[in-house]
Amino acid sequence: MTADPTFNDDVLGLIDGRSEDYDPCNWVGCTCDPASNWVSKLRLDAFSLSGHIGRGLLRLQFLHTLVLSNNNLTRTLNPEFPHLGSLQVGDFSGNSLSGRIPDGFFEQCGSLRSVSLANNKLTGPLPVSLSYCQRR
Repeated sequence: MTADPTFNDDVLGLIDGRSEDYDPCNWVGCTCDPASNWVSKLRLDAFSLSGHIGRGLLRLQFLHTLVLSNNNLTRTLNPEFPHLGSLQVGDFSGNSLSGRIPDGFFEQCGSLRSVSLANNKLTGPLPVSLSYCQRR
């Protein structure tokens, strides 16, 4: 399975668009909220995914857990990623993400409680915006 932008946007379009032909709530690694039937968790750790994290994830506005650890995801982190206002847990550890963490990455922490970026190829200092996130 490859995680190129086309693949991500297409698959996540099915998740977000609630296609009648596909029910992502039955997909391995995908959990839906029983009340709303919206995708609430994606646990795709060690799925042998490669490529970069596509913008399609930004359409999952009710996602509160995203685990993409231990894959081969590359490139830099998408600076728009924190705009997922419901996200509480993001685990990107054990990939090949590179470059700097974008300066404003943590400006809109929303409900974010935990982020793991360990064991990647990230460089540079932690962004000042990390101080905007307060323990609750």
